[in-house]
Amino acid sequence: MNDIRPFRGLRYNEAAAGPLGKLICPPYDVISPLEQLELHGRSLFNVVRLELGFQFPEDDALANRYTRAGSILNRWLSEGALRPEVEDSIYLYEQQFSYEGVAMSRRGVLAALRLTPWGEGVVLPHEETMAGPKVDRLELMRATACNLSPLYLLFDDPSGGVRREMEAAMAQRSNATADAGDGQSHRLWVLGGESHRGLLNALRHPQLYMADGHHRYETALAYMAERRAADPQGSPEAPYNYALVMLVDATDPGLVVLPTHRLIRDVEPAVLAGLDASLLASFVSEPLLAINGSDATANAAMLLRVLRESRQRGPALGLYRAGGAVSILRPRETLPVSASGRPLLDMDVLHEGVLRPLLGIGAERLRAGTNVTYTRDAAEALAAVEQGKAQAAFLLNPTRVDQVLETARAGGKMPQKSTYFYPKPATGLVIKRL
Repeated sequence: MNDIRPFRGLRYNEAAAGPLGKLICPPYDVISPLEQLELHGRSLFNVVRLELGFQFPEDDALANRYTRAGSILNRWLSEGALRPEVEDSIYLYEQQFSYEGVAMSRRGVLAALRLTPWGEGVVLPHEETMAGPKVDRLELMRATACNLSPLYLLFDDPSGGVRREMEAAMAQRSNATADAGDGQSHRLWVLGGESHRGLLNALRHPQLYMADGHHRYETALAYMAERRAADPQGSPEAPYNYALVMLVDATDPGLVVLPTHRLIRDVEPAVLAGLDASLLASFVSEPLLAINGSDATANAAMLLRVLRESRQRGPALGLYRAGGAVSILRPRETLPVSASGRPLLDMDVLHEGVLRPLLGIGAERLRAGTNVTYTRDAAEALAAVEQGKAQAAFLLNPTRVDQVLETARAGGKMPQKSTYFYPKPATGLVIKRL
């Protein structure tokens, strides 16, 4: 049974901090250096100052972006820019956005979920993790004692009970709205008192799946272990035993998953030169017409279109090399893939059919980040190859939501960055203290 609770969230006081649209930001892992600078300039109270503050050359163990985040948070609380909810509440969140020219919306429940190890099966993961992000987020958690942004979870709701409770509550006027000027709008409903009882009851039993936030979930477990070790007599109901989550129906029509493409670098030239010959044993290669390597945007659009069409015939990869050399790779039946009892994914084909056996990029190198970098922008991937920043690019179709759920149910793990749920929930709408 899921232990989901209301909590007294910290929310912006717009009378003191200004319009909410100028105060929220995306999660840390999708903020570019240029966006980080722009967000800092948007408002002295923008939550990016907590989520992803600047680093300076003179930073040390006592003064750094984490300690500054803690100080800023305390100042905002004392000034009234942030203030706690008057009572324990849960929050309904609607994010409106556009994807491929179509207006869409996604609805979720923001609440506190009791943390449990993956092995207990309350939350099922689907991806491997890397060490670096966990170290960074743990330092921030120690400094602020807060969850600044929610973990993104999916849930099964075959009876529709959760959906009906949400629709009834969201028929009322929202308590907060935000438009950050990026084409997305956000609405928040605050459910306090007894108004959330039916919704909480409906959420007790559905299976939960991690969509986005594997690193932060493991970080929250590590932080909880630290706090328990420091205070062995601490209450099992202490706030650090719970994490801020956004719970979304796995059948929500606003669920969008984007692919994350792979850039290959620092592979021995001789190994890369022999790639075509190596591929023949396991793949059917379908070269595309030679294209002009200078038009990365047009080339990427063409390659993604062919990949989408190819999906009807099974897993397929797009391979791009300098000079406009493009091909579609399809695995032969003999391709050895570790699928962990789940359907074969394009990501399996790439990692178990190409990266590990043909390029020598196994799990250890992937965790270290020595030979593979990632981008969601296909044109950026192709441009990096043409500019000599990468030796080759592998483009992928997105993983489907049903494949994510099947992988989690089977106890399998996809490679790092196999899914990108779009768009990310905003940071700063609700903060949970630990």
